[in-house]
Amino acid sequence: MTKMRQATTPLIRHITLAILVAVLLPPLTHAATLATDTPLFLKPSPDAPSVAVLPAGSTVEALPRDTLAAEGIDPLPSGWIAVRYSGPVHGYALNSAVGKDFTLKPGAIIRAGPAADAPVFSIVAEGDTVEAVELVGDWSRVSFEKSTILFLDIGDTLPAEASPAPEQAPATTSSTPAPAATTAENTGATEAAATQAATIPALAAPATPDIQAAAPRVFQGY
Repeated sequence: MTKMRQATTPLIRHITLAILVAVLLPPLTHAATLATDTPLFLKPSPDAPSVAVLPAGSTVEALPRDTLAAEGIDPLPSGWIAVRYSGPVHGYALNSAVGKDFTLKPGAIIRAGPAADAPVFSIVAEGDTVEAVELVGDWSRVSFEKSTILFLDIGDTLPAEASPAPEQAPATTSSTPAPAATTAENTGATEAAATQAATIPALAAPATPDIQAAAPRVFQGY
């Protein structure tokens, strides 16, 4: 009994450790390639402002739950992932904040939309390069580089599964057996038989016996 307990104790410890690892470690993330141009949103909602676009063919990798929790981001809705994005983004600033060289001065507020109640997207810092690219009423659409966490809906952006091949109709079984295929051996035998038949002369048909000539002479007088 003591030996059995000693043998099972390491096994129990191993199982317990495996359970703890499965529970405590974050799930592995998987990279995916986008099938279409995909907008990036400030929040995980289609109603949130879109501030950037990833072109088709871009590879994205979802941030794990522990990273989102450390950033103070709540669990995401189904079909959404968060990515750490670094690249060109766009926002809106008041025309009064745009200088004569079409750049924004430090301290200028950039919003996610051309409205005073739109979410604040960024504040221009010293050394940032922000350029106005389009006039939208009292606002200017601006472009700049930024590194931040953004969200995308992966419902319709990943490659579609390959379409299954069309089903082939079952072969029709005929009640009449198909003729056997001619093989090289059969062909050779046929050719040899034809050659042999050509070289052997045809036998003459047997002559019809002359009954009257073959009869005995004594009967010829009748």
